[in-house]
Amino acid sequence: MLIRAGLLCILASVGAGATPPVARVMENGRLLVPVRDIAEWLGAEVKWSAATRSAAISQRGALIILQVDYPTAWVNGRAQALEVPPRLVAGRLRVPLRFVAEALGANIDYRGRYMDIIRPGSETLRLYIEATVFTGVP
Repeated sequence: MLIRAGLLCILASVGAGATPPVARVMENGRLLVPVRDIAEWLGAEVKWSAATRSAAISQRGALIILQVDYPTAWVNGRAQALEVPPRLVAGRLRVPLRFVAEALGANIDYRGRYMDIIRPGSETLRLYIEATVFTGVP
């Protein structure tokens, strides 16, 4: 079941200034975020194909392909199962945060109500979840 979640969050890039919050979606306990937001922050390029409803994320020779509602991703030509497939929500492709971050070389560290996304080069994006408000199924 896909649930739209209005998480009251503050995103802050440690050492790089504040980043505006983006809408969050939760599905089966997984946080889905707009693919372009997380990929570009991690230094990757995103190309969308409307014909195949898929996104190609590239970074320093790595290639990740994700398709809407498909539970498999391709990372450098190898299939990898996803716990939650990418979803189109309000016209934006949402992807599992942990999967994409780790596939692009970042580490995820949970510290209570904080989630740190540590990208290569030690810059950290800190996600603070203040409260979760479920608004129903889209």
